[in-house]
Amino acid sequence: MVNIMGWLIRSASGLALLLPIAASAESQGANVPESLRATVERLAAIEDIKLARIRFCRAIDNRDWAALNAVLTDDVSMRLSSKIDSDKAQTLADMQGRENVVKFTQNLLGEKMRTIHLVMMPDIAFDGPTHAHAKWWIDGYGDLSKADAALRERLKGKTGVVFEELEEDYVKIGGKWLIQKIDTVGVATY
Repeated sequence: MVNIMGWLIRSASGLALLLPIAASAESQGANVPESLRATVERLAAIEDIKLARIRFCRAIDNRDWAALNAVLTDDVSMRLSSKIDSDKAQTLADMQGRENVVKFTQNLLGEKMRTIHLVMMPDIAFDGPTHAHAKWWIDGYGDLSKADAALRERLKGKTGVVFEELEEDYVKIGGKWLIQKIDTVGVATY
């Protein structure tokens, strides 16, 4: 026999079905167990956090700076590091504030260089109802033939494929999960 409740709780499509069912049941006076409510809220938060990271990647790949602004807190911090040519991470850039992060990203990527960022293997933990931390892997590609001269020189002989470890902090503001801290380390490039 299929465990329908387990499927509902563990799958995104099941979660989409379960949220309105639980809300409807509560509005009609049904007693929804607190453990079920907490599980549904946690799974919904995980999906929202995944979407924040996905929207970040899509925004930079499409050069949609308004969309990038929409997933960042005002006080976001971003540090980019590399272990590609060293055993120890070397900081390449470190900045604070949404405006600085967006401007740096615009300057780094430009409007012509085509990029593709794939995020995978999220490990999301909560530090409370409005704070979370996640670890991701990123597989990124950039068409270096259209990159600015400084970036082309730094990555001379490389294809533009880079693998990165990413750690992020998220905060829930006004019912929406936003990225508050980005710390990425490039670990390999080809």
